[in-house]
Amino acid sequence: MHQLNAEGYFGFYFALFNATGTEALPLLAEQNGVAQEAFAACIGEGPSTRLREEMREVEWFGMTATQPRFYIGLNGKDNTVIEGVPEFDRFRIALRNNQLLIGQ
Repeated sequence: MHQLNAEGYFGFYFALFNATGTEALPLLAEQNGVAQEAFAACIGEGPSTRLREEMREVEWFGMTATQPRFYIGLNGKDNTVIEGVPEFDRFRIALRNNQLLIGQ
């Protein structure tokens, strides 16, 4: 079994958030030190068939990436939308702004 170091693992993990389609996955794996044989076996038949179906569905809906998105607001109005994985200070400021709105 091929083992990735932490840098390779997290490099690949975060690159997946910016992937724009299933075709890019083998190249992303290679760029982040994932052995091609191990990746092909992982993506091959078996449980990943469902994963492939879900990825096709996401592409069909026109979602170009799977970045996390956070909505911080009150009652679904005037939300602060934070795309991707933000710095903690950005979260803190958005939360504090909403606390000020409700008088805390």
